[in-house]
Amino acid sequence: MIQVIIFDFDGVIVKTERLKAISYAQAAISLLPGKFSKDQVIEAYKDVVGRSRQDVAVSIMRRFGLEKAASAHLA
Repeated sequence: MIQVIIFDFDGVIVKTERLKAISYAQAAISLLPGKFSKDQVIEAYKDVVGRSRQDVAVSIMRRFGLEKAASAHLA
C-alpha cells in the first residue's frame, strides 16, 4: 500500500534546473551547430528559470535566432 507520495515541483529535493539548461543547450546547438556554445545557452537559460516550457523555448529560440532552423527541422 502506498502511504506517501512526494512531489518536487520546484527543485527542492532534486536540482533539475542545470539538467534542463543543458538539454536546451544541446537542442539549440543541434539546430545551429557552431554558432554558439553550450555555456552561452546555459547562461541565457538563467534569465528564464521558472517560466513555462513554452516561454523558455520561445525565449531561447529568439535569443539565438533558432526559429527558421526549428521550423525546418519540424517540416
